[in-house]
Amino acid sequence: MIMTGMGKDGLEGLKKVKDKGGYIIAQNEETCVVYGMPKAVVDAGLADSILPLDKIGEVITNMGFKMISVFFQLLISLHHRKYLQPFQLQRLIRARYPLFYDLCSPRKEM
Repeated sequence: MIMTGMGKDGLEGLKKVKDKGGYIIAQNEETCVVYGMPKAVVDAGLADSILPLDKIGEVITNMGFKMISVFFQLLISLHHRKYLQPFQLQRLIRARYPLFYDLCSPRKEM
């Protein structure tokens, strides 16, 4: 998500998110104080949605519910496989849902 602000430094980070299959939300020009950062993302063609500030929270909430639904559907389908080992589950989630896998993976110490 990219919201009001100057410059285009957020663009590089969102390119990485997009490369991982992420969904990008940009705040629309009408509700921005400064449209610089969202404009850079929109102009680069990375924005999946361009929304007014008051709609962004609703969309994020709905996306969260969809992610949980997909995850539980995956677990139910895996329940029907008899010999699925934990490493196989990990590999399957990583292959099908790379962004979800990255978000849920334990963080490495720096």
